[in-house]
Amino acid sequence: MSIWLGQVVEEVCRQVVRTEVSTQQGQIVEIIRQTLDLIPESDEYSIHVCEQDAELLREVKPDFGIPWQLSVSQELTPGDCRIVASDGEADARLESRLMQCLDIIRESLPANLEAVTS
Repeated sequence: MSIWLGQVVEEVCRQVVRTEVSTQQGQIVEIIRQTLDLIPESDEYSIHVCEQDAELLREVKPDFGIPWQLSVSQELTPGDCRIVASDGEADARLESRLMQCLDIIRESLPANLEAVTS
């Protein structure tokens, strides 16, 4: 029972994150804002996203409060983001963010379920 429950929790998290990204295309702007908070200040930032998100960013032209350059990456999928600055970078791929969410869930699970979702 506990193995099944752990698998259900993980799959539900995956589906929620995927659905959010696919139904709220503007979500990438908020993801970029949150990711910018994770890296040191710089004079310029290179924001790497997939072609679909790049098209949206070109249309919306969001103001992130800093100079930024857009770069399309074939490695990234919708909702993924990588930001490179002179003093560091932050990787906010969907899978990485999902694993962070699952880590938080694992911390609150009973001990016999923790091994299941790892």
